[in-house]
Formats: sequence, C-alpha cells, structure tokens
Amino acid sequence: MSNGYDAKNKVALGFYHLDPRWTTYEEFDWFADQGYINSYFLAADSSTMSGVVGGAQKALENGSQVWLTLPTYLSCDQSLSDYMADVERKINLLKEKGVFEAVVGFHWDEPLLNKKHTNQDLYDMTKALYNEYGLRINPVFSAYEVMGVKGNMQDPEGNTILQEFATEYLTDIGYDSYGYDFRRPYTEAQVEKLKLLGEKFEGVESTETYYKFYFNKLKERVMNKDAKIWVYPCAYTPYTWAGINADEDYCVAHLKGLTKLLLEEKNPGGILCYTYKTWSRHHKGMDILLQKDNPERWTKFEQAMRDVYAEIKDIELK
Repeated sequence: MSNGYDAKNKVALGFYHLDPRWTTYEEFDWFADQGYINSYFLAADSSTMSGVVGGAQKALENGSQVWLTLPTYLSCDQSLSDYMADVERKINLLKEKGVFEAVVGFHWDEPLLNKKHTNQDLYDMTKALYNEYGLRINPVFSAYEVMGVKGNMQDPEGNTILQEFATEYLTDIGYDSYGYDFRRPYTEAQVEKLKLLGEKFEGVESTETYYKFYFNKLKERVMNKDAKIWVYPCAYTPYTWAGINADEDYCVAHLKGLTKLLLEEKNPGGILCYTYKTWSRHHKGMDILLQKDNPERWTKFEQAMRDVYAEIKDIELK
C-alpha cells in the first residue's frame, strides 16, 4: 500500500452509497485525504464495473478495503450456476485490472426484503460464494428481517424473517435502524415507541438497550458465533421514531452511540454510515451535507468521523 496503511484486517469505517456511479473519483480522493474512512462498498452491477475498477484502484492507493455489493440471487429467476458465472466475470475483470487484491468480501443490503429471495436462496448463494472465493460474507438485515418489527419508519411490513440455517456461511452481520435518538431527554414520541417495544421484548427501555437487544438476537440467530458485528449510524436526515427529522446533532450522537456499543462487542467488524448519496430532496445525505462549498456544512459530524476513525482504524479483526 502506497501510504503504508492496510485496512484489510482492521475494523472498518465508511459511507453507504459512496460509489463511483454516483460520485466522482475526485470525491474518493478527497475522502482519502480527509483520512476518516478506510472502506469502500462498491455496487458490482454489470453496468457499473468500470467504476468498481476505479474505486478499487483508489482503495489500493490509500490502503482501504473494498466490499462488492452484489445482486441478490433469486432462484425463481435464474440458476445458481448462472448467478455464479456472472460473479466470476466481474471477479475476472478485477483480476485482469490488477485490483482484486483490495476486495475483502461480498455485501448485500436487506436481501430478505426482496420477497423473491428466500432463506434457501441466501444459504445457497453465500455457500457458493464462500466456497469459491473464501472471502468474507457480509449482509445487512433490516430490523424486520431479524425480529419482525420495523426498525425504520420507511420499512415495509410483512417480510421474510431470517432463519438460522441460512446464516451458516456468514462471516459478518449487522442490521440497520436509524430512528432512535441517543440524546436525552427523549421526545414523547420516542418514549411511547420504546414503551411499546418493551412490552413486546423484555429489557428494551432505552436506545442503548434497543440496539443491544438486536445485537444479541443477531448473535443468537447466526450460526457462526464469531461473526463480526457491524453498525449502521444515521448519516442523513430522515423522519425518525423520535418524531423529528434527524439533524447534525442527532447524527453525531447516533455515530458516537453506536460506535461505543460496537466496541463493547467481542468481534467488532465495522461502521457503515448511511448514507453518502440519497435520491430524495427531503432527506439530504453526506454528498450535500459534507460538500466543501456548502455554507451549512456538517463540520461537527465530520469531526466526529475523524474522532471515531482515530479510535478504530488500528483495531485488528479477531
């Protein structure tokens, strides 16, 4: 690695949707210069592979790790052999370009929210990929997929719940839920929501106990008891269970609160802030909130990222 740092076996920090198909390489360089992320999650669709090559090259230059966000295997639409052949073409391209060494694993976003994707599909897909490449297998699940309760106000209802057998080849695991405020005092809306959750799940009485509860449920569900845990701090401006839109102070508290909980875990894996890019004029992401020329730039959040990165960047994975 050109700068002497190698994040491949370190706890990760990055942004969801920081991807060449939505950003520029100048933005990649700028984040590398800022020195507060060490991972890139790159969408490996057939139409985006030139950007994946470029992003992986940037990762090699600055010592970051790369995760390939793959399409979800749907047995109702294609054979597993066809799915694996498509992945192989993408991997071969990265090898031909000399950038595959930056890749540490594969990632999916809430795969079971796709009603066509079954637990058997998840098992077959992850088994085939792990046996073929030996890389890390890292899906993130919605709170609904873990426990059948919406974690975010925007989540759909009535989806598939993760079953233990499907997790056999998972090396990393996390769930995303952005709508609970770490700051005190809680709003009346959040107090009421936590009360309802506490009636359903014993011990849930605060934001901290809510997240710990789900960590524990994930660890119970996954077959690999040494799976690395990931957290997904809020890094945009959605409407939340607290009855407010997330703002900078909310997101700073969310980042710091989840980082603290993660580092209390036996096997921390990484922190993936959601999100760099959004497509809603109502919910700004970091592509706007961290713009260098934005007069309302989130400088407190940026400093919080630096603080968290300084804390985690040299932590070796177990």
